[in-house]
Amino acid sequence: MLSDRWCETNSRSSLVQGHSIADDTGVQTQYLVLASVTLTDQNILEVGCGRGAGATWCVRTYAPYSYIGIDPSQDVINLCEKYYSTIPQLSFMIADPKTHLPFQNESMNVV
Repeated sequence: MLSDRWCETNSRSSLVQGHSIADDTGVQTQYLVLASVTLTDQNILEVGCGRGAGATWCVRTYAPYSYIGIDPSQDVINLCEKYYSTIPQLSFMIADPKTHLPFQNESMNVV
């Protein structure tokens, strides 16, 4: 198992709070944040990171030890690296969770 906690966001879950955050393009995006999960000083993996705005917000808001966003699209990862490469705890990489995740078991605290 990659993580000891799997964060499932579900609109019916009582653990979820909705937050609307504007990314750098000005587009409003809905982010769901689990209220009962500690993110500070944790190793976080986001599967399907998209343009990286949510990852950036999370790093700035919760100060995790590390935050890795993965996406199978090279274009998406290039965009993330272009805009967010100066944030030390934040990194992005190409990976497809359907085929292989290049991480050791239990290396992430939150997925």
